[in-house]
Amino acid sequence: FVIESIPHIREDLLRLTKIFSQTNPYTQDICSSILSTIIYYVLFTSEQGNKSNTLVEKVKKYINSHYSEVITNTTLAEKYNYHPFYLSTIFKQQTGETIHNYLMKYRIDRSRDLLISTDMPIHQIAINCGFNNQAHFSTYFKKINHLSPQEFRKKHNPI
Repeated sequence: FVIESIPHIREDLLRLTKIFSQTNPYTQDICSSILSTIIYYVLFTSEQGNKSNTLVEKVKKYINSHYSEVITNTTLAEKYNYHPFYLSTIFKQQTGETIHNYLMKYRIDRSRDLLISTDMPIHQIAINCGFNNQAHFSTYFKKINHLSPQEFRKKHNPI
């Protein structure tokens, strides 16, 4: 894993084995230096990965708790003291999707729950799930589910 995930480690390890087999008064110092570099890269990379994962988890948790509010990359970046572009990049690298797509999917998931478990009007579900209006909600809902909200409700709650 380490060799595949960190550039130049493979070359450093190969160089280390070649140098180690030589009889040179500086062999020990050179090997020690190369090993120190490898250890530094391993620790630095895992630390950076943990920070990114933690940040992404915080963003997801915030979205999951505040999905009915207006959420933008800029507001999230300000909340966590990062540049919006950096936050967007890290989120996409870690999850494979944009913050906006994650937010919209989460809103649609919550709306499906409400469509099935309540008799709340569709326009009210749209507002409760963070959509500006029923038309935008219905369009996005149909794009994801291939059914309108009303068709989805009838199919899953035929009462």
